[in-house]
Amino acid sequence: MCFCLQLKCQLFFFELATNQKFDIGIMLVILLNMATMSIEHYDEPQRLTDVLHYINTVFIAVFTLECAVKLVGLRWYYFREPWNVFDFTVVIISILGIFCDGFLISKFREIRKQSLLSSVKQTFCIEGTRRKIDVYIERQ
Repeated sequence: MCFCLQLKCQLFFFELATNQKFDIGIMLVILLNMATMSIEHYDEPQRLTDVLHYINTVFIAVFTLECAVKLVGLRWYYFREPWNVFDFTVVIISILGIFCDGFLISKFREIRKQSLLSSVKQTFCIEGTRRKIDVYIERQ
């Protein structure tokens, strides 16, 4: 009985992790995250910094949940896909970044920005958009 329940649970997470709508939803969250990261600027008001920090924490929670869903659904197969390994690493670094101060947080955020751009780049197939993203990544 317990084994059957475990299989049903894993099947639910497998179907969710391999669902195209789930991937599209995560891609929309990635685009929203990129938009909020682009709001950041030098000498910004403290209130904006606080709001962006809160929003960033919510995004980290969403990406952590995505990793958890894929880990439960795909099990060890999750680590066979290089993009999943990269995303997992970025999530771990982002979680660590919440607990670290100053310099390390800015470096973790730079890694996340590059990760998000790489994910978007992989998704879009339009040549003009790819060139723009390549130029942006090269400038970083």
